[in-house]
Amino acid sequence: MLTSQLELYKERVRVTKQNNYLNKFLEADQRVKHFEQQGQFQFIHDRDTIRELEKQQDKLELVVNYYKRKNEEFQETRLILKRQMSEKEDSYHDTIIDLDDKLKKNVDLVLKLGNSLQGMFMLGPKPLSVYDQQLKQGLGYSNPYTLKQAIS
Repeated sequence: MLTSQLELYKERVRVTKQNNYLNKFLEADQRVKHFEQQGQFQFIHDRDTIRELEKQQDKLELVVNYYKRKNEEFQETRLILKRQMSEKEDSYHDTIIDLDDKLKKNVDLVLKLGNSLQGMFMLGPKPLSVYDQQLKQGLGYSNPYTLKQAIS
């Protein structure tokens, strides 16, 4: 009887050890499944994050391209406006030079006119002067050039 109990006890110890190994195996298997689930969850999360970042990158590339096009348009507009400004500036300079030439011609013409009036007066007949008896001097100007100077 003792031997049978010993056999029974040994059998229980062996079964308990097997159960311990089985429990350890099951625990390890559960940990592996848990790690796999965490790995899958992390993989899905990382994949979603990557997709979101790729979408943001695409949006940013669109924005960068938009601003590059705008910058090119502004550069072209700047060049056109600069060219137009230099053309207008050149035409203004030409106009100023033309006006200066016209001014010189007009000044010369006025001087020639003044000289010719003076010459005509000097060559022409003497005007009759009207003498005022009370003031004891002549009325009016005998020279139209001096009249012009007195008026101005």
